[in-house]
Amino acid sequence: MVYRMAEYAGVLLRHYQIPIKQFVVYLGEKESKMQNSLSSKEVISGFNLISLNHYSYKKFLGSQAPEVIVLGILSDFEGRDDKEVSRDIIQRLHDLSLDKVTLEKHIDQLEILSNLRNLNEVVYQTIKDMPFTIDISKSRFYQEGVSQGKELGKELGRELGQEKEKLMMIQRMLREGMEIELIAKISEVSPTFVKKVQEELFSNE
Repeated sequence: MVYRMAEYAGVLLRHYQIPIKQFVVYLGEKESKMQNSLSSKEVISGFNLISLNHYSYKKFLGSQAPEVIVLGILSDFEGRDDKEVSRDIIQRLHDLSLDKVTLEKHIDQLEILSNLRNLNEVVYQTIKDMPFTIDISKSRFYQEGVSQGKELGKELGRELGQEKEKLMMIQRMLREGMEIELIAKISEVSPTFVKKVQEELFSNE
């Protein structure tokens, strides 16, 4: 419960930007042993900010991890042409001797990240021009159309890793019996969406 309350507090602070006091009403007959506070190590008071565009793309190319290499598309190109850097990143992924499925997965990740710098068309064209075979028909942007690639990529980049957490949070609040309008405000979604989640949640339970 303490972690759930911390999550709610964060959402409420972001939405209303006012001091929050939280209360949990315990209805059990026996004495509660519920943890109601976080340790000092668990309290988040800030974070370290890392700006990828302050780092040379060469640092990312030097990695052996494909997940790190693709981040080079968001780094400092040091004045080099966008297509040249894109080619270097794709070639570096190929040089790791990844199996075909893994290579295509990381190329797909590269395409998604490229939209954060409006480089999706450059990366897409670079993939087509590379001498080795990559099945671009499996590309998200190929399937949706290059003309729609920028919009799709921005949505994916923004929502990646967030939508699942938001959905789980909405489900938890529904189970707690919170009102739909309040859940919608906290989650920054429409009441209609919350109602849809509610219908699907309780129809499966």
